[in-house]
Amino acid sequence: MKKIMIRNRVIRVAFIIGLSAIGMYLFLFGLLKMEFDRTPAISFGEDTPVRVGESIMNAQYIGGCTFKETFEEAEIVADITIMGWLGEQNVAGYGPGTYFRVRVNELYKDSNHTKLKEFVLTQAGSSKMTYQAYPLFQTGNRLLLCLKLMTHEVLSQGMDNCYYITNGGLSEMYISEFNGEPVVIRYSYIPSFEDLKDTLGLKLTEEVLEDALAKTPNSAEMNVDKEVVQSSYRLEDIKNLMRTYKGGENK
Repeated sequence: MKKIMIRNRVIRVAFIIGLSAIGMYLFLFGLLKMEFDRTPAISFGEDTPVRVGESIMNAQYIGGCTFKETFEEAEIVADITIMGWLGEQNVAGYGPGTYFRVRVNELYKDSNHTKLKEFVLTQAGSSKMTYQAYPLFQTGNRLLLCLKLMTHEVLSQGMDNCYYITNGGLSEMYISEFNGEPVVIRYSYIPSFEDLKDTLGLKLTEEVLEDALAKTPNSAEMNVDKEVVQSSYRLEDIKNLMRTYKGGENK
């Protein structure tokens, strides 16, 4: 009788251990599967509530700038996508600013070896006030930007990896597509980056500008017209040019 009880107890213990082992296996497998299933995906956040502020001011710049100067002054130059609107600040004395979560598609310059995949971008302007011809970015916009780290506590709103655009609106360049080819488009009332025309010598056709204008959301509200669409270039040609600049990647 004792032998049978002992045997049953042994069987019961073995059964419990077996269940525990299976349970642990399933638990670990579940963790691994959960990790495996966390494949990075494009997840856009909140879109910009308004692109043009309650009041519009004319941007004032002292002269223009060249693309080469702007590139070499920047700490980071990147092809980026606006992933979501984070908010804005309207602190008196500092000028309005809007903040976006940004994903890096490709780095062309990375002076401090950050290898950033995402960062916070601040753009001048807010729902209170924007600059003529420089509407706020919106979720999904793809841009080629020259950037520097924002170290000012108020202007960065205490956020790490907060970057601002070198030379502001003068250097904003949108990336679009024409006939299946990526093109870079500049919207600006103020001439700058004249060296691109001189160096590349391939300002694209009116057809490209018309197409870019048609793809620009709320173009009437933004007062966007051919005068604003200064020029457009093939992205591949600009990438090749950047490789020749000081600090350019992939030489």
